[in-house]
Amino acid sequence: MFLRICGKNALVVGGGAVAERKIRSLLACGASVTAVAKSFSSEVRRMTRSGSIRAIPGPFRDDYLNGMGIAFAATSDAGVNRAVSQGAKRRGIPVNVADSPDDCTFLLPAVVSGSGFLVAISTSGKNPGAARAIREFLEDHEAELSVRMERGRRRTP
Repeated sequence: MFLRICGKNALVVGGGAVAERKIRSLLACGASVTAVAKSFSSEVRRMTRSGSIRAIPGPFRDDYLNGMGIAFAATSDAGVNRAVSQGAKRRGIPVNVADSPDDCTFLLPAVVSGSGFLVAISTSGKNPGAARAIREFLEDHEAELSVRMERGRRRTP
């Protein structure tokens, strides 16, 4: 499943490396991102200064979910992540919790795109490292795969 989140409000709870990756992906999809954390990495602070995202320093509050179209919990605190998940679920907001598939309403596949193809790889949250390795393999062979896709497209009536 692929969600269209262009123009949607997205909440990312967390300010570290995992949150950075979520934020970059959301921005690439055209979402309007708000990040909440007690502290932010230098990259998240840079995104805030550039106006790419809105950052709220401090602890997560349930009301930060109001008006959001999608939510991500990416903290090292299981209690905070659970609170984000529960609050989002109460509101019917799709939620993803890093490293906790049972708290998610959706999982994020590893994605590879090339000329004429888009591949999503998932281990249902059981082995993200394997999904990443498969993604990296496909990325390393993207040019060859794109050529094969083009050849196949030309043969299709």
